[in-house]
Amino acid sequence: MSNLIRLLFIVMCLLVVALPSYDYGRRSVQAKWDTEKAATATAQRTKEAELQAGMDKLRTEKNRETAKLRSTVAALTLSLRDRPERPAVPASASTGDAGGWCSGPQLYRDDAAVAIAEAERADTIRLALIACQKAYQDAVDKSAGH
Repeated sequence: MSNLIRLLFIVMCLLVVALPSYDYGRRSVQAKWDTEKAATATAQRTKEAELQAGMDKLRTEKNRETAKLRSTVAALTLSLRDRPERPAVPASASTGDAGGWCSGPQLYRDDAAVAIAEAERADTIRLALIACQKAYQDAVDKSAGH
């Protein structure tokens, strides 16, 4: 029985010595992991802030270009007042001319308004595409740089 008590005493002594060491090791590893996790999170937040600043700059540039486009469209729309309305019977039909084509300066008011609206729509899409491509390239460049 005394051997059993000695063995039990040795096991208890080992546990008393081992448990604090284990706890210290666990805390040490946890502290290192927490430090690495915090550094990674900080780096990600910094990268996100840089991407957001780049997006804000691109959005401002796109808004400026869109405002310039709207101003041009407004000026062109105002200039339509000087154009004649489309007649009920086309001039080519009354003169027997089957040609009947014209270029921009000869367009009637309604036709010119359609052409301006389509050009505005196309330019708006073009500006959005350019902004999207720049944002994508900026994100790729920043993520490649890590």
